[in-house]
Amino acid sequence: MLEAGSEVEESILFDFCEVGSGCRIKRSIIDRFNLIKPGEEIGYDLERDKQRFTVNNKGVVTIPRAPTRFFY
Repeated sequence: MLEAGSEVEESILFDFCEVGSGCRIKRSIIDRFNLIKPGEEIGYDLERDKQRFTVNNKGVVTIPRAPTRFFY
């Protein structure tokens, strides 16, 4: 589910994901059960993303499946 004002570009979001309002997501793969908090940006600052997620050599951010509902 995408909340109002969120932007998703060139990304794959699996089922049971929720993206909060005002989020910006680019070149990302987000697996099941993840909840992305409002205003979060993923795929824009790869150095920051590398500290939290997996980023491959082509700049694609991967967020693994959450065991249960998980917020970032």
